[in-house]
Amino acid sequence: MPERNPGSRLESDEKIYILIIEDQLDIAKRLSGLLEAGIGPGDASCSVVIRIERTMKQGLAAISQEQPDLVFVDIGLPDAFGIHNFDRVRGKCSDSAIVVLADRLTPILRKELSQRSIEGVIETSGKKGSFDFSTRIGRLIGMD
Repeated sequence: MPERNPGSRLESDEKIYILIIEDQLDIAKRLSGLLEAGIGPGDASCSVVIRIERTMKQGLAAISQEQPDLVFVDIGLPDAFGIHNFDRVRGKCSDSAIVVLADRLTPILRKELSQRSIEGVIETSGKKGSFDFSTRIGRLIGMD
Protein backbone atom coordinates (compact mmCIF):
# COMPACT_ATOMS: atom_id res chain seq x y z
CA MET A 1 0.00 0.00 0.00
CA PRO A 2 1.43 3.41 -0.85
CA GLU A 3 2.31 5.69 2.07
CA ARG A 4 -0.35 8.33 2.75
CA ASN A 5 -0.86 10.67 5.67
CA PRO A 6 -4.28 10.75 7.39
CA GLY A 7 -6.47 13.30 5.67
CA SER A 8 -4.53 13.33 2.41
CA ARG A 9 -6.56 12.93 -0.78
CA LEU A 10 -7.31 9.39 -1.99
CA GLU A 11 -6.38 8.21 -5.42
CA SER A 12 -9.28 6.78 -7.43
CA ASP A 13 -8.03 3.18 -7.39
CA GLU A 14 -6.77 3.16 -3.80
CA LYS A 15 -7.86 0.67 -1.13
CA ILE A 16 -8.95 1.97 2.27
CA TYR A 17 -8.07 -0.41 5.10
CA ILE A 18 -9.94 0.14 8.37
CA LEU A 19 -9.18 -1.90 11.48
CA ILE A 20 -11.59 -2.10 14.43
CA ILE A 21 -10.10 -3.52 17.64
CA GLU A 22 -13.13 -4.06 19.88
CA ASP A 23 -14.06 -7.08 22.02
CA GLN A 24 -17.80 -6.37 22.09
CA LEU A 25 -18.95 -7.75 18.76
CA ASP A 26 -22.24 -5.80 18.74
CA ILE A 27 -20.35 -2.50 19.02
CA ALA A 28 -17.81 -3.54 16.39
CA LYS A 29 -20.52 -4.59 13.94
CA ARG A 30 -22.55 -1.43 14.54
CA LEU A 31 -19.45 0.69 13.92
CA SER A 32 -18.61 -1.33 10.81
CA GLY A 33 -22.15 -0.82 9.49
CA LEU A 34 -21.96 2.92 10.10
CA LEU A 35 -18.61 3.07 8.33
CA GLU A 36 -19.93 1.13 5.34
CA ALA A 37 -22.97 3.42 5.15
CA GLY A 38 -20.82 6.54 5.52
CA ILE A 39 -18.31 5.43 2.91
CA GLY A 40 -20.65 4.39 0.17
CA PRO A 41 -19.74 3.58 -3.43
CA GLY A 42 -20.67 7.10 -4.51
CA ASP A 43 -18.10 8.65 -2.18
CA ALA A 44 -15.00 7.43 -3.98
CA SER A 45 -14.04 4.90 -6.59
CA CYS A 46 -11.91 2.98 -4.15
CA SER A 47 -12.42 -0.23 -2.22
CA VAL A 48 -12.98 -0.31 1.54
CA VAL A 49 -11.82 -3.22 3.67
CA ILE A 50 -13.02 -3.30 7.29
CA ARG A 51 -11.44 -5.86 9.59
CA ILE A 52 -12.60 -6.56 13.14
CA GLU A 53 -10.28 -8.03 15.78
CA ARG A 54 -11.40 -8.72 19.34
CA THR A 55 -8.13 -8.64 21.31
CA MET A 56 -5.06 -6.42 21.37
CA LYS A 57 -2.89 -9.37 20.37
CA GLN A 58 -5.03 -10.01 17.27
CA GLY A 59 -5.18 -6.29 16.48
CA LEU A 60 -1.41 -5.87 16.61
CA ALA A 61 -0.99 -8.97 14.43
CA ALA A 62 -3.41 -7.47 11.89
CA ILE A 63 -1.41 -4.22 11.87
CA SER A 64 1.77 -6.24 11.22
CA GLN A 65 0.11 -7.84 8.19
CA GLU A 66 -1.11 -4.59 6.62
CA GLN A 67 -0.89 -0.98 7.78
CA PRO A 68 -4.42 0.39 8.27
CA ASP A 69 -5.45 3.86 7.14
CA LEU A 70 -7.79 4.16 10.10
CA VAL A 71 -7.88 2.27 13.42
CA PHE A 72 -10.63 2.22 16.02
CA VAL A 73 -9.19 0.86 19.27
CA ASP A 74 -11.11 0.04 22.44
CA ILE A 75 -9.26 0.93 25.61
CA GLY A 76 -10.95 -1.88 27.55
CA LEU A 77 -9.97 -5.15 25.89
CA PRO A 78 -9.76 -8.60 27.57
CA ASP A 79 -5.98 -8.78 27.12
CA ALA A 80 -5.07 -5.09 27.46
CA PHE A 81 -6.61 -2.18 29.29
CA GLY A 82 -6.22 1.58 29.48
CA ILE A 83 -4.63 4.38 27.52
CA HIS A 84 -1.69 2.10 26.80
CA ASN A 85 -3.87 0.38 24.18
CA PHE A 86 -3.73 3.59 22.16
CA ASP A 87 0.02 3.88 22.75
CA ARG A 88 0.63 0.31 21.54
CA VAL A 89 -1.37 0.86 18.36
CA ARG A 90 0.30 4.24 17.70
CA GLY A 91 3.69 2.57 18.13
CA LYS A 92 2.85 0.06 15.38
CA CYS A 93 1.22 2.48 12.93
CA SER A 94 2.48 6.02 13.32
CA ASP A 95 0.90 7.26 10.07
CA SER A 96 -2.60 5.90 10.67
CA ALA A 97 -5.56 7.90 11.94
CA ILE A 98 -6.65 6.48 15.32
CA VAL A 99 -10.01 6.85 17.04
CA VAL A 100 -10.33 5.65 20.64
CA LEU A 101 -13.41 3.69 21.76
CA ALA A 102 -14.17 4.11 25.46
CA ASP A 103 -16.97 2.70 27.57
CA ARG A 104 -16.89 5.82 29.77
CA LEU A 105 -14.87 9.00 29.51
CA THR A 106 -13.67 9.81 33.02
CA PRO A 107 -11.88 13.10 33.78
CA ILE A 108 -8.58 11.24 34.13
CA LEU A 109 -9.06 9.50 30.77
CA ARG A 110 -10.00 12.80 29.09
CA LYS A 111 -6.76 14.33 30.40
CA GLU A 112 -4.68 11.37 29.20
CA LEU A 113 -6.30 11.48 25.76
CA SER A 114 -5.79 15.23 25.45
CA GLN A 115 -2.04 14.67 25.75
CA ARG A 116 -1.95 12.32 22.74
CA SER A 117 -2.36 12.78 19.02
CA ILE A 118 -5.72 11.13 18.36
CA GLU A 119 -8.29 11.78 15.67
CA GLY A 120 -11.31 11.27 17.91
CA VAL A 121 -13.01 9.51 20.79
CA ILE A 122 -16.31 7.62 20.72
CA GLU A 123 -18.03 6.82 23.99
CA THR A 124 -19.63 3.40 23.46
CA SER A 125 -22.10 3.35 26.38
CA GLY A 126 -24.61 5.73 27.89
CA LYS A 127 -25.69 8.75 25.84
CA LYS A 128 -23.94 8.76 22.50
CA GLY A 129 -22.42 11.94 21.20
CA SER A 130 -22.99 12.96 17.62
CA PHE A 131 -20.35 11.51 15.34
CA ASP A 132 -20.92 12.32 11.67
CA PHE A 133 -19.37 9.36 9.87
CA SER A 134 -20.06 10.62 6.37
CA THR A 135 -17.91 13.74 6.83
CA ARG A 136 -15.65 13.04 9.80
CA ILE A 137 -14.45 9.60 8.68
CA GLY A 138 -14.23 10.80 5.11
CA ARG A 139 -11.93 13.59 6.23
CA LEU A 140 -9.74 11.16 8.21
CA ILE A 141 -9.16 8.93 5.19
CA GLY A 142 -9.00 11.68 2.56
CA MET A 143 -12.40 11.45 0.87
CA ASP A 144 -13.68 15.01 1.37
